[in-house]
Amino acid sequence: MQNSWIVKTHGQNIDEIEDFFDCDIDSEDLKELIKASSLVEAPDIEKKINTEKLKKLFDEVTDNQTRNKYILESYEQGYSQYVIAKIIGISQLAVNKIIRRSI
Repeated sequence: MQNSWIVKTHGQNIDEIEDFFDCDIDSEDLKELIKASSLVEAPDIEKKINTEKLKKLFDEVTDNQTRNKYILESYEQGYSQYVIAKIIGISQLAVNKIIRRSI
């Protein structure tokens, strides 16, 4: 929450934050907010899931022990359980169980 726009804009001033949430917004204000929000730079927008790298990693796996090690490493690198499961052809639940056992 400390990195949110509302805290960065209004700090710890509770009265200003309450006023912000209590104000009425008409359709013109909403259009302006939508336009302004599209101009905000999103961090890591260029960061894309490198599925090809993940596929290559798992293509070389010949045993479950190595596969499970790579599942945990991939998860720790930020790949979702869903993406990992899709790449290696098992269920997300199976990936979840492997991760829980490994931690």
